[in-house]
Amino acid sequence: MNIFSKCKIGDVELSNHLARSATWEGMAAENGEVTDKLVSYYGTLAKGGVGLIISSHMYIEKTGRASPWQIGIYDDSLVPGLARLAETAHSSKAKIFAQLSHGGCHAPLELTGMPPFGVSAINTPYGGQALAMSSTAVKNRIILFANAAARAIEAGFDGIQLHCAHGFLISQFLSPYYNKRNDEWGGTVENRMRFLLETILAVRLRIGNHPITLKLNASDFIEGGNEPEQMLEIVKLLENSGIDAIELSGGTVNPDGKYTSTRTFDPASPENEGYYIEEAQRYKQISQIPLILVGGFRSLERISQILNDEIADFVSMGRPLVREPKLPKRWKSRKTDNKHRSECISCNGCGAAAMSGKGLKCVLKGKRKRLGVSA
Repeated sequence: MNIFSKCKIGDVELSNHLARSATWEGMAAENGEVTDKLVSYYGTLAKGGVGLIISSHMYIEKTGRASPWQIGIYDDSLVPGLARLAETAHSSKAKIFAQLSHGGCHAPLELTGMPPFGVSAINTPYGGQALAMSSTAVKNRIILFANAAARAIEAGFDGIQLHCAHGFLISQFLSPYYNKRNDEWGGTVENRMRFLLETILAVRLRIGNHPITLKLNASDFIEGGNEPEQMLEIVKLLENSGIDAIELSGGTVNPDGKYTSTRTFDPASPENEGYYIEEAQRYKQISQIPLILVGGFRSLERISQILNDEIADFVSMGRPLVREPKLPKRWKSRKTDNKHRSECISCNGCGAAAMSGKGLKCVLKGKRKRLGVSA
């Protein structure tokens, strides 16, 4: 499979099989509104040649905000700003999906002004205890996801990604670590899936044939959470849900977990590329839903192998496109070193920059020679 051949997710045609995985930028206004800085950032990404941009996680209600300077999609007044993101992506022939998210118990009081609430009452990493949602509150969140999806399509986004990974709200329903309910929303895997399946249906009713994709954990990497076997059960139950693709990721924002969604590792070792390859191979044995695979990819050769071996249908990246937004164009032109590697060294300094209020950026850019860093 040629990385740079045209392909589709649902009815949306992409110029290649490379996606920008949702990566929080920390560039939105305090109320979640899109800023000029965000528009410029997305414009640079689109010009870099990636086929699909998946937005950073957008919070669907004020009490679901999980990160400072996070993009909001909770109100109609935010649609004009969101439309600027879609327009700037389309101006460079890229497609863009909106990732919809809710922090649940990982929505800190200092960001929302309200005590966190989630699937079940649970001690939070921020101190105190999250409150459990009532069944009525659960149903209301389904409506909020659907409303947010409708806003994204109104703003000109090409599709939707529901954030079902990393310990956020939908992931909390899916994971037995978080979900301790004994009503229709908890217990068996079928009951833990109910919120997601009803959300997919509600979103589909609002956005018609526009693609719906999911970001799903291959493993929660936390004791008592979902492991690959449970992920495969979930995927089987999604087979007839009408979704258009699944992006396989892993980890949790909970500090008790073994991994978050990002890791520091030696990117010069090819065996470190692709955190979830074994899980992806098992996925492909049981599902026909197109697979987007994320997790540590740094070289053209490794990505080509993944696609040629049909381990995944698309490959997505986060930090490499922070370091080098024009990486897809560089790879396509082949005007590069023999190994066709990303310059990203997986140091996670870009995330630290965003947390400091400076916005997502590579802190080593322009310093590599002085620091003696090699690609």
